[in-house]
Amino acid sequence: MKLLELKKENNEYIRFFVKRFPLDQLEEILKTHVENERYEFIKKEITEVVGMYFFIKKFLKDIKTLADCCAGYLLFSNFIARLHPEIKIYAIDVKELKKEQKLIFYENVEFLKKDIREIKINVDAAIGIHPCNELSEIIIEKFKNSKLIALMPCCIGSINFDNWKRNNFEYFFLSNITNEYIAWSYYLAKKLEAQNRKVLVKRDYKILSERNILIAGVRQF
Repeated sequence: MKLLELKKENNEYIRFFVKRFPLDQLEEILKTHVENERYEFIKKEITEVVGMYFFIKKFLKDIKTLADCCAGYLLFSNFIARLHPEIKIYAIDVKELKKEQKLIFYENVEFLKKDIREIKINVDAAIGIHPCNELSEIIIEKFKNSKLIALMPCCIGSINFDNWKRNNFEYFFLSNITNEYIAWSYYLAKKLEAQNRKVLVKRDYKILSERNILIAGVRQF
C-alpha cells in the first residue's frame, strides 16, 4: 500500500484528512512507519487526530493558544496548525526531534522539549491524544486554568485499582461491569468535573483504536 491509496479508504476520518493535509508532509512526519509499511498504524494515527479535531472543533473559534501534550510525531500539531493558522500551538514532548527529519511544517507550531510537569505556559486549550499512564491526570492538574482540556486516554495511570475499588463503590461496579480502561476514563472525567467544568464524553468508533474514548472539560467561553 502506498500513501496515495489512503484516498480510497472508506473511513470518514481518513478521507477528511487526505483532502486537507499534504501526503508528502504525512510521509515525512511518519517516515519510519512509511518505510516499514506500517499502514495500519498510520491509519490509526490519522483517525485519532481527526477524531479529536471533530470533538473539539466547535471550541476552536475561541482558542488562541493550544498545548499539544505528549505530541509525539507532531501530527496533531501540524494538522491543527494547517487548518487553524490563527492558533499558536505548543507541541510538548520529552523526546528530542530527529535532526534528520522535518516534523514542523507551519510557523504557528513551536516545539517544547519538556516534561509536562515542568511546563510553565498558560494556554486556552490543552489536548492529550493517548498520553501514557498518569500523564492524563497530570495534564488535568497542570492546565487547570485552561478554558478547555480534552483527552483521549491511553494506558491506565498508576492507580492501585484494588484500593480504588474498595474505597469507591461507583468505580468498583463500573470497572467490574466493563473494563479498567473505561473506569480510568470515568475517573479522569470526574477529575475534570471537580474543576467546575462541563464534561463531555464520547466513544468514537471511527477511531481505529480500542482506546477511543474522548473526554473534554470545558469552562465558559
